[in-house]
Amino acid sequence: MWSLEVLGPVSLTDASGAPVASVLNQPSRLALLGYLTLSPGDYQRRESLIGVFWPEAPADVGRNRLRQAVHFIRQELSDLITTRGREEVGVDRARIRCDALEFEELVSNGAPERGFSLYRGPLMEGLVAGQGATFDHWLDDRRAHYEQLAVGAAWSLAEHLVSEGATMAAATWARHAASFPGATEATVRRAMRLLADVGDHAGALDVYETLCGKLGSLFADDPSPVTRALAEDIRSSGREAPLTDDDQVAIRLLVDSYSTDLLEGNFERAVSRYVEDVVFSPPMEPMVRGRTAVKEWIGSRPPLVDFRLDIDDLQGTQSQAWARGHLRITVEVEPGQTLTMNAKMHATYVRQSDGQWKGSQVMWNLPAPGPVV
Repeated sequence: MWSLEVLGPVSLTDASGAPVASVLNQPSRLALLGYLTLSPGDYQRRESLIGVFWPEAPADVGRNRLRQAVHFIRQELSDLITTRGREEVGVDRARIRCDALEFEELVSNGAPERGFSLYRGPLMEGLVAGQGATFDHWLDDRRAHYEQLAVGAAWSLAEHLVSEGATMAAATWARHAASFPGATEATVRRAMRLLADVGDHAGALDVYETLCGKLGSLFADDPSPVTRALAEDIRSSGREAPLTDDDQVAIRLLVDSYSTDLLEGNFERAVSRYVEDVVFSPPMEPMVRGRTAVKEWIGSRPPLVDFRLDIDDLQGTQSQAWARGHLRITVEVEPGQTLTMNAKMHATYVRQSDGQWKGSQVMWNLPAPGPVV
């Protein structure tokens, strides 16, 4: 089974995971493989392919170049390229895994989070095939198609999380939706409203300022009056007194105490630092809701060797605060073997009626772990 990844920089590997350098080093032939894999239907007519890849070449030259490209790919990829008769060319999709096809299937079948995890960037990012305007037009169209699917997946997740009460996680996905290069002002306004509705006025205005910067640098223009009015409404409604220095200290002490509790194995005391209906959002796992469930989830993890949580940015009001930071976790995977993982963390804290701060929502990601030592 071959593996072709085209969402982001192009990658082509064999069954062992080794890069197929011979094809990767031939951009025009790599582009042909991607085009055949992503085009609808099992086969494409040779005349159509010549029109896409060699539109300026005489007919006989175009046919010869296509024949050479097909022969080259078939040699390098063990007859992955198939033909039907003399005039049609295709790809045996049963023998190739393609992230773009999986992404579209997952998003279409109600698995947006799994699908979104496959979206690493624009289609065939960085590929310079030199094929001319027809191929470039196809590539631009396909890039817009997959970006819109990714935006839709982000919104689907955001709205689902709002309905589940996981407002902080929802806000993160709304930011994702608004961050795409092709995000329209309507998309940005939608993100601003969602962020403001869940109490993240600073996040809503940050999305707005990003839009202002993009419009200013690309078009020397400002957001529309509708968008500017929304930003002003959010500013006006969010003018609650900001966090005090004492609040900042209290929240950071809460985080330090939580870390100590975990390392001491006192999970009961650790979860007491959260509100009763706390929401945990582990990466690629179902949400965990409530202190009891969170305690059970923590207890089901491998034994902790080290746990460090550092807040990089802490903002908010005197009733609610948002923290961004990073954490470093070392666990014992087997006796004598440990695994260290680094992650980015987002958390929400709310002030209780007695003035104390407690965590209400936590989410984090886990990129590739460090070495097992």
